[in-house]
Amino acid sequence: MTEILLVRHGQTDWNLEGRIQGHSDIPLNSTGISQSEVLAESIKDDPFDAVFSSDLSRAMQTAQIIAARLRVPLYCDSRLREVNHGAWEGMLIKVVRDTHQDAYAAFRNDQPGACPPGGETLQEAILRMETAVARAAASYPEGRIVLVSHGLSLALLRCRLNDAPLSLSHQYGLDNCTGEMIHWQTRR
Repeated sequence: MTEILLVRHGQTDWNLEGRIQGHSDIPLNSTGISQSEVLAESIKDDPFDAVFSSDLSRAMQTAQIIAARLRVPLYCDSRLREVNHGAWEGMLIKVVRDTHQDAYAAFRNDQPGACPPGGETLQEAILRMETAVARAAASYPEGRIVLVSHGLSLALLRCRLNDAPLSLSHQYGLDNCTGEMIHWQTRR
């Protein structure tokens, strides 16, 4: 069994503005960098073997700070990216909710095939996340790793781990640069 500290990346300007980031490559702001440093310092004495991260800047910056403080290897995996929100990326969440009410509700309620224009469904996102986490855990089958990803992607993973429907992802979100320790049983 692998112990995994799930970590959401630090704050970005788009987080502050309430914009949908998705696959858009938005860097951390100064608060996000500070949050990452504080988190890294808080776990510096914990025995971790590696850090795995999404390839997007905000997650990689967070992961680089953590890996450097822990003095462990850092691995990048694009499957740990945020859910692809397609045409909605860069838009304010409240604007999408108001102007695309039905489509947004269908997407967030995990209705079959529902996704933002040019984006991906929640089912597609959770499948790639589970594949990436399984691969990371298989690399350290009895170890401890840190996994840095994104708000909705981690919420979906936490839903799955708690046997909750993906439509409840809004109840499973993590704040910027906070984490949760989970246990991942590698299937043989």
